[in-house]
Amino acid sequence: MFRLFTHHLSNRGEIDVPNILRLRNVYKGYYDYYLYFLTTHPKYINSNHLLIKVLYTLMDYVTIKTDLHRLIEDNHTKICSAARITSSFTKGMIYTKLFYTTNCAVLSTTFTDKQLDWRNERPVRCLNHPFTTMEIFLPPLGNDIIDNRFSAIGIDLFKLARQLRGWLHEQDTNAELTHESLSEFIGQYVLPGMMPEQIDIALRNRIIHLALGEDIPDPTKRERQNIKSIEETIDHELTHLLVKLRTRRLPYYNTLEQIPLLFSDNVMTRLPYEINELSMYSYWLLLLVYVDWFYLAAIVANGNQTTTNIHNLLLRVDRFIYSTDSLTRMPTALRETFIKRYEESRKKISEA
Repeated sequence: MFRLFTHHLSNRGEIDVPNILRLRNVYKGYYDYYLYFLTTHPKYINSNHLLIKVLYTLMDYVTIKTDLHRLIEDNHTKICSAARITSSFTKGMIYTKLFYTTNCAVLSTTFTDKQLDWRNERPVRCLNHPFTTMEIFLPPLGNDIIDNRFSAIGIDLFKLARQLRGWLHEQDTNAELTHESLSEFIGQYVLPGMMPEQIDIALRNRIIHLALGEDIPDPTKRERQNIKSIEETIDHELTHLLVKLRTRRLPYYNTLEQIPLLFSDNVMTRLPYEINELSMYSYWLLLLVYVDWFYLAAIVANGNQTTTNIHNLLLRVDRFIYSTDSLTRMPTALRETFIKRYEESRKKISEA
């Protein structure tokens, strides 16, 4: 698998950000409570949603009493083609306002974390989005539409099929349960698994605005008003952290290691290293996933005296784009947006 970032373990001391560490516990408490809330107040999604289509396709396989992993693997291309999901062998399509209020690319991939009870599996995960709200609730993120931006979603079809099989078994064997719809299943069990990445990526987007000295967009709709004060605390802590980081002679990857997130230890541990099984059909999507992380790396390197590594990162990305012909294969609806973001990163690096 090609990695646009390489992870170097740091032997530098960490900068203490105590309030962020405290807020990690707050957010994990919010997340646990929200998961509990959804068990009695499940969210519903539209019957024409992509995930409904994927689940109906998976129904043909999860009811067969055989090795589910092998079954999904043997029929992977057929499933992706039917749902028009991007994979190693299928081009897929760009969806509009599917998970978020942006153009959205959906990638079939494999998440390598350990297998969990079906209720706790996270088969669908956010890989990128442009929003900054730190609220914990299911996508879409409010009513705010960000023009000329994009989001990316990853789906592990085996994990999703395993979760669906477990849910169907419980529906069939537990007489006390009321029969639920696939829409309820998605809202209660599938979409909540997206929230840890959704929150961390929102925090990354706030860091980018803070590092650039820009105002952070405020959503037009909020589910929880107390989140705004938490966001202000986070912004205050991270602003001071960024000032400290610019005084240290650190390579970009060690700088990113010093930036804490809420559901991951830091930026470097949140990077989507596990995206795999790519081909000429899907390399372009890797660029969409990484471009904002690359932009963050360029910004934190700006003003830092140790810039050689960030220039090497730029060279790796350039070679990757050239060798895979990714820009030509990238859908037209996303190409211009990607190029603009990438050129902004190059400009920041040239100024460093």
